[in-house]
Amino acid sequence: MNDTLTWTRDFLDEIEQTRVERGVLLWALGGPSFALRTPHSLIWIDPYLGGTPPDSPAGLHRAVAIPIDAELIREADVVLSTHEHIDHCHRETLLPIQAHTQAQFVGPAASTRAMLDYGIVDDRIVTVEAGAKLTMGDVRLSVFATDDPAAHGPVGYVVECEGVKLFFAGDTQDTPLLDAVSAAHRLDVAVLAYGVPWYLSAENLLRAGRRLQPRLLIPCHWEIWRAFSGDLGQLFEAYYAAPPPFSLRMLQVGDRLVLEPQSP
Repeated sequence: MNDTLTWTRDFLDEIEQTRVERGVLLWALGGPSFALRTPHSLIWIDPYLGGTPPDSPAGLHRAVAIPIDAELIREADVVLSTHEHIDHCHRETLLPIQAHTQAQFVGPAASTRAMLDYGIVDDRIVTVEAGAKLTMGDVRLSVFATDDPAAHGPVGYVVECEGVKLFFAGDTQDTPLLDAVSAAHRLDVAVLAYGVPWYLSAENLLRAGRRLQPRLLIPCHWEIWRAFSGDLGQLFEAYYAAPPPFSLRMLQVGDRLVLEPQSP
């Protein structure tokens, strides 16, 4: 159900037509969804370009615009799903991408089973588990276990290109599993879901950030669901009460972040 106004296609044109010579560009698409442009690839992470799910709990509504009509997407090299929930593995978003691009679809077993049920063809699906490492175009992917009690075998991805490393954690809770990520990678960016009751509280978000030790922490998911949003006042109060060794950046739908390699 598409119950939230979709933007004009100018924003999609920006994503598909912008070219990168150095570093990467990251766009926020709302909730858990991002687009990542590298010099040679366009990666869609947990793309959810739909409205309020039909089986949503009472009082839950999509509260932010849908910035892209999935039927208009014409460029995608890789689509990543962290787990099988509808806002991370969405039929009405994935099928048009399959129809109009040559993208490969990557996810843990629960996500890829859902993709097959949707009609994604088997030879375009890559099933991964923790410990997997893939190279897709100019992007290197490292797969890590995460902890989302409501999902089956969820994973997070370290996406590396041009000397920039980003970790997309899906809906993970604060967990010692995240220690494996920081042990293996010096992260430039970590993306974590913020907002109770489903996602991380302010204190748990910052504790998870301390486990991951990124240069920059980006909370996501905090704005998408009415009545299930993250309290920004609480987050910044906790952040400044005991400032951690990383920066905090809130991205709204449509925001673009330029990321270039940092000196050691």
